[in-house]
Amino acid sequence: SSGINAEWPLRPGDQIIATFPRSLSWVYLCGNKSLDVLPEKMEGEGIGLHRMEVYHVGKKAGLDSALLAALSRVEFNIAVFFSPSGVYYTAALLSQHLSSSCVLVAFGKSTAAAVDECFGGRFTVRVCRRPTPQSLCETVLAKPGDVDC
Repeated sequence: SSGINAEWPLRPGDQIIATFPRSLSWVYLCGNKSLDVLPEKMEGEGIGLHRMEVYHVGKKAGLDSALLAALSRVEFNIAVFFSPSGVYYTAALLSQHLSSSCVLVAFGKSTAAAVDECFGGRFTVRVCRRPTPQSLCETVLAKPGDVDC
């Protein structure tokens, strides 16, 4: 565990900001109903984050070209999926273009099942134990071999 706990006096988004290494960059794959709170905080603190809306009740028009453009500009260390739809809409391109060292993070069990189905063990996959910003932070910062994130 990264040492983050429920007694920390910071709000969950602030916990991520306070503990997240500035040397890593994220591609934040989300839907049209995703809140901007965490991405805005991270960007404001200089954390490399590229927010990409990947679905809107269906695959977003122009997704493939936008995703390819983002992948050509930045080598992402982490890809976080918040829903199975985000996995299904991006898996084909991500499989071809992400570095093998990229870590895939699933925000829950159903999303993790989609990641397993689509990526078939080609990447390190971590699953948040709880759907909270704190659990996301702990999962992203877990060391290789940590199984209780």
